[in-house]
Amino acid sequence: MKTALPLCMLAMAGLATPTAQAARITAHFDDGSAIVVDNISSFPESTVRTLVLAADRSTQTGCPFSVARKGLMKSGDRVVVSDRYVAWLDLTATDGVAYPAGMSNGYTRSGELAGFWSLDPATRMFKYFTPASPYNCWNWPRNELLPGSASPNGEKFWWDRYAPPSEHTISVVTALDPSGNGANDSYTFLSTVYSQSAGNGQWSLPIDGRDNGDGSVTFMSTGRMVGWNGQVDIVAGNDGNGIQGVMQYELERVFRGRDILVAWRFSPSRTVSANNLYVYYWIAHAPGQGNTGSGCGGVAETFRPLRTFTSSWFAQSSVPLAASFATGGMPAGSTFPAGQSVAMVPGAKCNPAHVNQDINTWQSEIRNNTVVGNGTWLRAGESASVYSSTQRYLTLLNLMGYPNGTGDKHNPYDFRFNRMVAANETWDGHYGFGIVSGPYTNRSHYS
Repeated sequence: MKTALPLCMLAMAGLATPTAQAARITAHFDDGSAIVVDNISSFPESTVRTLVLAADRSTQTGCPFSVARKGLMKSGDRVVVSDRYVAWLDLTATDGVAYPAGMSNGYTRSGELAGFWSLDPATRMFKYFTPASPYNCWNWPRNELLPGSASPNGEKFWWDRYAPPSEHTISVVTALDPSGNGANDSYTFLSTVYSQSAGNGQWSLPIDGRDNGDGSVTFMSTGRMVGWNGQVDIVAGNDGNGIQGVMQYELERVFRGRDILVAWRFSPSRTVSANNLYVYYWIAHAPGQGNTGSGCGGVAETFRPLRTFTSSWFAQSSVPLAASFATGGMPAGSTFPAGQSVAMVPGAKCNPAHVNQDINTWQSEIRNNTVVGNGTWLRAGESASVYSSTQRYLTLLNLMGYPNGTGDKHNPYDFRFNRMVAANETWDGHYGFGIVSGPYTNRSHYS
């Protein structure tokens, strides 16, 4: 499947002339360590280094242009800078800072995108700055993905360490409930993010910033999809009984001048069914779901932010949207026309467990392969209509034509997603968006 994460794709006109060739340079952090940067911008190298240093600092200080403070990026990771964004790929087993007791520093993201900062090509500077407050300076360019996005004074929160914050995930059915039609079937939860740290994950990075000669660079990680418990078996979800089947994957990202093209290829070693399959981006902490009482899922409240810096959240799409909650003066389940911004209403913290506040391209559980077609897009961000220097947003664009492919590795079948969604995950306390097939409670809808 292919998606693009464009930077303000439909709101900007014109492109800066891309460089004929990417340049691989080194940028240094405040602790003296260095990181490899693929520069596909037209900016001077000194400007690129300044942007990378400020982006790293911004994950641990709200004043990155006046306070020298090491952030979450780490030597061994990769950064790509174009005229329109700074992007951080997390390739290392630890982050650039130490975490407090109770938060293991051994979690890996297996090359997933961990940071994104929009740039203004005209000013060669960050596009979005969080308004000044008692906690941050006026020129704080918060990470537009979750890690470090609520840490203006060195805070280290649970999801700074454990958020994917971009994920490619499949729930593979392992046992059918004979008494029902799918609502109580068993499944194993597999994701790319666990591959690097799993003993049987077979993670590798065969393409590390390949210069494509057209102003773009490519990264590709490969491995086996792995469960949260480190298991790769897709039959029983338990490697201890013998690995009876695995889900191989390739995750390729092409960093282009104005967007990132993502191709996720996966292939099971035996036929399986999936009740959920999705690509999802964790974007911001949701207000009112942080350090305000009892934790969710065993996460200590001290590891959740007391304050967030995203006060409003909206979704907009090229197709109609339906909200699972009352919003805009309309009752839950109402449909809003294509192009209209729909306001998110944060849900009750942790309650009910894993039931989200969704803004969907579907109204109810359906198996409709035509809703999310080639060119369908979903935008999510902090503004309903007027985009300013303080109101961030990202756009997810589906780029697959149906039907296509034979299933061969060199001619893969394009998977049919059937909804795009912007959500408040109340259990995890964040906002995000993605492209999904599922979750299904009716077995006839399985992928």
